[in-house]
Amino acid sequence: VSIASCQLDLETAALLCCHQRNHQLSVMTSSVSFRITRTAEDLAQTITALSQRLVKLEQRQEALELQLRQQQQNLNAVPDEEISTLEGVEALLRETRELLESTAPMPEPEMAEESSQNHAWGQEAETEAGRDVA
Repeated sequence: VSIASCQLDLETAALLCCHQRNHQLSVMTSSVSFRITRTAEDLAQTITALSQRLVKLEQRQEALELQLRQQQQNLNAVPDEEISTLEGVEALLRETRELLESTAPMPEPEMAEESSQNHAWGQEAETEAGRDVA
């Protein structure tokens, strides 16, 4: 074996070694690149799914808020039939007050005189009843 042949074999071996190292490095790089790409795609799908779910939740929230506003309006609104009934009751109360005021009771001093007169009449009746018995 000659020295030239050994040098050639060493150069070839060095080239092959570098080629294998580059190939291994290339395979590792593409494997890492593939994993990064795959992870990025998974993240993109997850973000898309979350975005769609968020949109649905926002729509549902808007619908619930609208429903709540309508229910509050319905609670605050008094039906026409009830309003007319209440107006009728109010009119009856007014008429009753007017009747009570037009038939005003006697002032209190007159009532006191009447009371004493009734008391006196009661005594007269008792006296007459006592006379009848005797």
